[in-house]
Amino acid sequence: MEKEQLLSLTYHLKDIISNDESLLILKKLEIAIESNEAVKELSNKMHVALSEYELCEVEQEKTLLQQRLHEAKLALDIHPLVREYYSAYQPVRLMYQEIQTSLFTPFNLHFCGDIG
Repeated sequence: MEKEQLLSLTYHLKDIISNDESLLILKKLEIAIESNEAVKELSNKMHVALSEYELCEVEQEKTLLQQRLHEAKLALDIHPLVREYYSAYQPVRLMYQEIQTSLFTPFNLHFCGDIG
């Protein structure tokens, strides 16, 4: 197969993936999440809690900060819009994983050798 034909097929695959219904739904949800003030606030709280936890050097305080981080992450994760996003993400992730496996795994084994 010539390089030009291979590139053409690759661009065609990219177009197919870009127009996949599950990916289009995910993109709409990303826009909705980015413009939702409640999600932004929950995300901010989680990032602040993460920073505080990571920067803490006092072991007794770390446990409390870890709990705060867990609560902030949980509050973000249970928001209906975020849950909808996670549900919509699964088919897209599986599609990408299948593409990765079917297209590139044979080359990884060939170039890197059998690790097992």
